Amino acid sequence: MTIAMTTQATSDRVSGDTRSEHTKRALLIAAIRLFGRKGYENTSVRDLVDDAGVNLAAVNYHFGSKEGLRLAAIDHLASEFRKDGPGTALTGMTPEKIAAMSVDEARNFLRHLMRSSFQSVSRQEDADEKTRFVQRELIQGGKPTELFFEKVFNYQLSFIRLLVSRITGEDPDSDRVKARAIHLIAQSVFLNLARPLVLMAFGWDSYSSESADLMADTFWLHHE
Repeated sequence: MTIAMTTQATSDRVSGDTRSEHTKRALLIAAIRLFGRKGYENTSVRDLVDDAGVNLAAVNYHFGSKEGLRLAAIDHLASEFRKDGPGTALTGMTPEKIAAMSVDEARNFLRHLMRSSFQSVSRQEDADEKTRFVQRELIQGGKPTELFFEKVFNYQLSFIRLLVSRITGEDPDSDRVKARAIHLIAQSVFLNLARPLVLMAFGWDSYSSESADLMADTFWLHHE
């Protein structure tokens, strides 16, 4: 009897943890979608819980407040970045490994990194939702922007600066190398933010592996 009760209690706890994680994820997705579409100020807690299909107390229970959910949504996107695309490409990479690369190795790795950065966003079904959310947060500034800089932008920028330095022979801490690195990131960001315009310019229906390779190749024009 005791064993049966213990097993049931464990099962109930696991089930409860699963429901809790499902609720948190549903709210994160709702926040990214609604804050991106309507803006933070124009989105109510009621809007969020209705969209997520959870009870009204869930936002405060899991995130402390609507602002807490907002910051958690940015952290969630940062975690996705670390797990996919450029985050995956940078797994295990260190400044020492970059310093040991030949110029060709650094160039090939940077090309791979930029392709991963572009493709990881362009191939996601909810890419537009995430893009709108990030756009609004960057425009508004404040803590969300600082968090995005710390968790996402500066992480990638630090490695790209080292790679650009290895390729060009310039000081990685110089403004020129930093500008080159930012230009590379900007190209990838633009290709996703302005996707409808880019597709229209080429007469494409969507980004494909071939078009992604073409875009990745053109990143190099900045450094040749």
